[in-house]
Amino acid sequence: MEIKGKDYVSSVAEQLVSSLNATQCTIRELYFGLLYLVAASGVEVEKREKIIPLDGTVAGEAVIANQVICIANILDEPRFCPPWFDRNGHPVSVLAIPFEFGDWHAVAQIYSDAPFTDKDIASAKILAPYAGLALRYEQQQKLNRQAILQVMRAVGQEKTYQGIFQHVADEVARVLEVDRCVIYKINGASCEIIAGTPQHAHGIGLTDDLELHPDIRAAMESDKIMIITSPLSDSRTAHFLKTVELHDINQILYAPVRHEGNVTGVIVLDASKDKRKFTSEEVVFCLDVAESIAFILKRDEAIYQSVRHDVINPVVMLGGLGRLVHRNLKENNIGDALGNASRVAVEAIKINNSLPPQMHSVH
Repeated sequence: MEIKGKDYVSSVAEQLVSSLNATQCTIRELYFGLLYLVAASGVEVEKREKIIPLDGTVAGEAVIANQVICIANILDEPRFCPPWFDRNGHPVSVLAIPFEFGDWHAVAQIYSDAPFTDKDIASAKILAPYAGLALRYEQQQKLNRQAILQVMRAVGQEKTYQGIFQHVADEVARVLEVDRCVIYKINGASCEIIAGTPQHAHGIGLTDDLELHPDIRAAMESDKIMIITSPLSDSRTAHFLKTVELHDINQILYAPVRHEGNVTGVIVLDASKDKRKFTSEEVVFCLDVAESIAFILKRDEAIYQSVRHDVINPVVMLGGLGRLVHRNLKENNIGDALGNASRVAVEAIKINNSLPPQMHSVH
């Protein structure tokens, strides 16, 4: 975790300083039992510890107790040692405000050159839940953007169509720490598996009638992310109940991929074994991924329409010419056979020249 320029979290730190007539503020997030500095106001960041422990710190006490901690005179507080004052000046009082949202925790430490009043402490208690919600939302949006960037960066490194979606499936599974991810492409009344993680565990390239997949059909009809919370007993997953049992699947998330109102694909993710469910943040991430890859599936449809016009129809005609050449040869009509063979060669060259560059990446 690093502070890079002024962002929303830094603005919150500035607002807390202003609202409480303070001089300094630091905001830290809890990761794996340690508090990481993510924003600051009124302080020289390089002089502050980037990481501090939960135990033995005022910030940690506020997080553990989940209550506002006020130290009226930090000169008498043993947890603030002389070197700290050498680096950070001599503020008189500190107010530690914990922020909690689900399993996410953070804490703001606000310093003042005068003791905080009872009114300041009451205001801090009122601010805490609202500031925590806003901070969590902003930080999660930032994490989502970073994760989406990782997915798109992986996509940019691939040249083949199937490889692009395989990278998406692999990256989404990695980011969400799930064992299984499948991406379906919708082709009219059928669905095709175009990528899956683990790659060997899915019938990539397999096409089925949508009538055989009530879960995919339900996801297509949904206006948003669809989550099947009891796959063992849900009628929509009855056709692959053995898979649900084999992989100990607790929940299944379906993210429809839409372009201009039409569903062009569906991303399917399993929460299995120790992962009991998908969080609201993971749902938002899956929505973002679905929106990000929609244009790729739409591009493939555009390529298909182009190929059908420029390649498939001429190839049908080419097949007719080929049969004509065969008949000429059977009838020992060498002159007509040579003439029609020449037409075959000319048409084949035309078709080759009309192939779009993307054909090299479409499987």
